[in-house]
Amino acid sequence: MNFVSQILGIPLGFLMFLCFAVVRNYGGAILLFAVIGKIIFFPLSVSAQKNSIRLRKLQFSVEDIRLRHD
Repeated sequence: MNFVSQILGIPLGFLMFLCFAVVRNYGGAILLFAVIGKIIFFPLSVSAQKNSIRLRKLQFSVEDIRLRHD
């Protein structure tokens, strides 16, 4: 547990410290930290949505095949 907290906690804590150094307000630093997180994870979110759409299209094909062979 300590290893995981060091790997995630130290970089995220440093990023939070930088956000506070820029804004000089805890509320603003939290908002800035959240916006930076959204920007960083946006490509992953888009990829997950594309995969979800692809899976839904495939699911219709699988259901069609299942109905034909039952």
